[in-house]
Amino acid sequence: IEIEAGIVSMIRTKLTIEDKSRYAIVTFSNRQNIEIDFDEFTPEAFEEALYGIELSPSNVANINVGLNAAFECLVKNMQKLAEGKQFRIIIISSGDFEGKGKKWEELVAISSKVGINIDAVQISQAFGHESEILQAIAKKTMGFYYICKSNADIESILTELAPGREVAGEDSFQTQEDRDMKGLLEVIAADLNTLDEGIKTIEDLKRIVNQDDDKFKCGICHSPDCMFCKGPAFSCGAFCPACGRFFHQHCCAGWAESQKDTPKNVFKCPVCFHLLKVPGAVHRISVLKENLIERQRHPDKIEVKKFNINEIGQAGAFKFCAWCRNVFNPQEEIFNCPNCGSFYHQDCMDKMTDKTMNRCRVCGAPFSIRGTAGGIQRIV
Repeated sequence: IEIEAGIVSMIRTKLTIEDKSRYAIVTFSNRQNIEIDFDEFTPEAFEEALYGIELSPSNVANINVGLNAAFECLVKNMQKLAEGKQFRIIIISSGDFEGKGKKWEELVAISSKVGINIDAVQISQAFGHESEILQAIAKKTMGFYYICKSNADIESILTELAPGREVAGEDSFQTQEDRDMKGLLEVIAADLNTLDEGIKTIEDLKRIVNQDDDKFKCGICHSPDCMFCKGPAFSCGAFCPACGRFFHQHCCAGWAESQKDTPKNVFKCPVCFHLLKVPGAVHRISVLKENLIERQRHPDKIEVKKFNINEIGQAGAFKFCAWCRNVFNPQEEIFNCPNCGSFYHQDCMDKMTDKTMNRCRVCGAPFSIRGTAGGIQRIV
């Protein structure tokens, strides 16, 4: 009862300081439970959830489980990217901890880097000694560590915790990027869903290939053809896992580059504002293009030669065209970009170079093409 009363006093005190503050409750031992989430918070709902908690009788809890659950709550709130908010975790324990493995240390390191303070309050009479793990967590994240030697201390200590630490100034050890939480945003951003995950039926496949459905128009460039690589929707398409909106991956990379509040490989979905991550290969190509901008003002053209798919042996069975995404037929004559390694059908090379002004759709390298052939008609 003293712990619950202390927590209620802490929340009420904080709300008098900052009335837009929001709290969640996570309980854990060897399993975790989110009793109330940030978006469910009201003072009344919080108190009802708090007094309804039934804790397990275990005296030893797994700190990895607890911090994972706390980060799960924070991540869902952070992915809405409510700018300007401060995030903290407060651990209140009446038992000891075990911390097998390095997971909790990794989470603490991330918290420290992006400025999330983790405060720890230990009810010492429950097991008679100070927790080294709690002390380490508070110290590494510049949080507070308190030990309550009697029930009478609980409410006063928790109330004292309410304001939290002041925001670090410009002379802090943190960089501006760290204070913007960009390191954590990169960790928590969700991966885009692939075409395999987004195309559920034969009708979906027909619509994306024929490009006759607005569902497969990019949510960024609003076109079925990618504005960067000039390829059709199915060449670099992906879906937001939160709202299901279709995007070109290269458009996502360009959108991420334009965002000021996220890392260069992370962007907010322009439809639902979910945090998403640009696929690694696409981001690397984007970086490569940036590095080549100066050279491409006066480019040396790369000679692209035609060769038979059989010349690369069994590996040819696993290659696909970077324009139409289809595999190659045995004995087929194909082209290969020596800059990034992409392969193309003859007819796809004709179509691509016409749209891209003789550049590779993947890396943007300028082509000098030897042995082009008027295209083989391909049925998709």
